This record gives sequence, C-alpha cells and structure tokens, in this order.
Amino acid sequence: MVTIERAGDVPADNLHIGWLLYGDPGAGKTHAAAMAPHPLVLLTEKNGMTTIRRANPDALVVEVNNVADLREVIGMAIRGDLPTGTRSLVVDSLTEVQRLFRDEIMASKPAGQTFSLQDWGTMAEKMRRFMRTLRDIRYHVVATALAENITSDHDGVRYTQPAFDGKKTGAEVAQYFNGVAYLFKRQMQGDDGKTVIQHQAMLDGPTRYTCKPVHPITGVVEPRLDQWFAAICGPNTGGEK
Repeated sequence: MVTIERAGDVPADNLHIGWLLYGDPGAGKTHAAAMAPHPLVLLTEKNGMTTIRRANPDALVVEVNNVADLREVIGMAIRGDLPTGTRSLVVDSLTEVQRLFRDEIMASKPAGQTFSLQDWGTMAEKMRRFMRTLRDIRYHVVATALAENITSDHDGVRYTQPAFDGKKTGAEVAQYFNGVAYLFKRQMQGDDGKTVIQHQAMLDGPTRYTCKPVHPITGVVEPRLDQWFAAICGPNTGGEK
C-alpha cells in the first residue's frame, strides 16, 4: 500500500540527500566528498587515500578495483548492511565507475574486437541502472566526477559539465542527484599581500555550467559538505565538524 504524507511533516533528519561534485583534477572533489556525514568511500583511484586521510581520518574506505567489488558494496548498501554508524556512501569517482563498466564489457569480448555501437548502448544502460540504485538506497550519496568542456556547434558557447563517455550521459547522471556542484580553484590576495588559493563550489550560476542548488545551499560557497548536510538536514546528521 502506498503512503501519502505531507512534505512539511517529513523530519529533516530523515532525508537522504544526493550530491554530485565535479571539477578538474585538484579542484578538491575528494576532500569535499570525504566530509560527508560518517562516510563509507568507494575509492576507485588509490591516490585519493592521502586526501581522504587529511579531510576525514575517521572515514571508512573500500578500494574498488573492478565491477565485482563495486556490486558487492552496493549490495550491502541496498540491504542496509554497511558498517554500523554509516550515514553516507561516497563514490569517488563516477567517471572511473563508467570505465569499470567499459572494462567489464571489453573483457567479455573475443581478443581483437573493438567497442561496438551495441556495446555503447550496453554501457549506457549499466550506468543508468547503477544511478537508479544509488538514488534509491537509504543513505546519503555523494559522488565525484571529472569535468569536461564542450563547445556547442550551434552557437560556439563552451559548456562545462560532468565528464562521461556519451553525449547525453553527463546530463542523465546529473538528474539523479538533489544537488550538483562545480568545484574550482580561485586565486585570491590575502591580507598580507600573498596569493591564496581558495576552493569554491558553484551550485547556481551561468547556464553554460551544469549545476543544481539545494536550499539553503546556493550560489558560490565553500565546498564544506559537513556544513551543507547540517544546513539541509539539521545537526543530527552528524556531519558538521
């Protein structure tokens, strides 16, 4: 039987929020994602471990080397069997997850065969199923992705979006998240006159950037996921440090 409830009556700390953080290498995606409330990080690139240790030494980490590892952890999340106290599942990164799906498809093909048009369709469907699963699990979800710049053939405008194989995949992936933030670095001059590098997150900006705000987190802000979750879901998220 379906349940009908008034949106305003749903406790804020019962919400499950999904964030997609994308940007160039070094923009601070892994550092920001590791600050999600009590995270379990699915790490597809081992060089991210040093960043996670610095951002959140208490974060739990699983190194994902293939699709079998990925499916095992996602199965645990579906059953609610992640380690006690886990509030967030972090996927770092979705760009690499898509490559794992591609590797799985290529491994099933005879030697010498190339990636076919049918294989592209198969990979796209694998990605859609994975995204639906992430959307529906009973944990907060934070995922990272690289950014890519695409120049429109129509008007010559350069658009910035999450980087995935397939022209429509970036937009399709973004729709599965409550919020989408473009992370970038900005040079500022400090009070002492020295150059300071600030990490920023754009959640609401020009249409040429793929982004989506979640009230009250809007505009250009610091990529502090602990504070974002606390502002949206309340202090009971355990995210704010």
